Amino acid sequence: GGTVDQSDLDGLKNLLDSTGWKVTLGVPLKSLIDPSKLKNPAKDPAPQVTMDQVVDEVKAAHATLGDDLLSVEVGNEYDNVTTLTPAEMWSTVKHYQAEIDAALPHAHLKMTGPSANTALTNSVIDGFADAALADGADAPRRTLAEMASHLYAGSHCGTSTTTMTQLMSPDTYLKARTKLQGIKAVGDRLHHTVPMTLNESNSASCSGQPGVSDAYGSSLWALDHLLETSQNDVSRLLFHTNTAAICGDFKPRDSSDYPISYRYYGAFCAADQAQLDAHQLSASPLYYGLWTFRQLPKGHFVDLGLPDDALGDLRAYGIENEHGTLHVVLINVQDPAAADATHDTVTIRLPHSMHTARATALVSSAPGGLSSLDAGAITLGGARMTPAGTADRTPHSTPVHVAAGTSTVTVAPGSAQIISISR
Repeated sequence: GGTVDQSDLDGLKNLLDSTGWKVTLGVPLKSLIDPSKLKNPAKDPAPQVTMDQVVDEVKAAHATLGDDLLSVEVGNEYDNVTTLTPAEMWSTVKHYQAEIDAALPHAHLKMTGPSANTALTNSVIDGFADAALADGADAPRRTLAEMASHLYAGSHCGTSTTTMTQLMSPDTYLKARTKLQGIKAVGDRLHHTVPMTLNESNSASCSGQPGVSDAYGSSLWALDHLLETSQNDVSRLLFHTNTAAICGDFKPRDSSDYPISYRYYGAFCAADQAQLDAHQLSASPLYYGLWTFRQLPKGHFVDLGLPDDALGDLRAYGIENEHGTLHVVLINVQDPAAADATHDTVTIRLPHSMHTARATALVSSAPGGLSSLDAGAITLGGARMTPAGTADRTPHSTPVHVAAGTSTVTVAPGSAQIISISR
């Protein structure tokens, strides 16, 4: 509905320089394929685009962004809007790359695909991988910067709704695990030559669920989702969000302002127009989940032996870094506002060489429990994120007792603890 010009690319470059972020550039698909392959040509009408225009946009983006342009993505959820088979989509992606490569031979740009929305199945990326491997074992690596899928915990599309109970349920966790294990299996078939990514994800599709996606529980869900995704060898997880919106300034989906309105699942928003104009953004509950995950080191996962029948109360992850420090993440997913919510007491069995432990807590002081909409009540190690985008203090940790090769930790309902245990 708008026009992208050089000033937009310049603004994007400034954002990348300020944040260290990178870009995958999405280019149109629908108007460049056989019209008979469109499921509903009248849905989401858009101006006609030629391949020459696609290539020109990629050239302009590369000239401005340079190495910050990671890849080019063809279309979005093609399986929702076209009848292209996975093999046909693979051929289409190759065609786009050939046209771009001819215009920018020294850039060696690769593609992102298929960016499919296949709910809890992986049939599209399975077929896409089959077609790619049919061109030779090295074909996926030559063409793809990443193999991308989409995954949402719930839906707010159409008449669908998502509740906080559903978001935090074992069923949601297990369905995601099945999906992620399938993605990992595709990566194994590609011999890990192409990173596997979730390039669109969040708590509920179609802009999130009010009272859920913007509530405190989304902090704990986001931390859990990031860890579950990482544990299944997904290389990158992108949360769908926005940066130019006023908190609570919601627009109905049939509004012309809907595309730029605040998403319920946004990671940040401005308190009012004055703060938006001053580039002062407030951290949402989702952001606190991401910030907590950011405290964890690179390392390998350690199996903590948590049984599936405990998932209704607790999520647990162990990460050991290169120095042998073990970081245990415990998330009590029970709603503290529920009458039957209980503290979880967890005993961690450790090598006797590990004897020093400290804990950092993600908590909310608001009385509404997981459904609290007061992001200002959330703290990580006692610290809050300011509208300037910096913490008001360094998150602090508290000592945890370790004796005789064990450490016992109590996690309150609706909270998370990172326990760092050193040798």
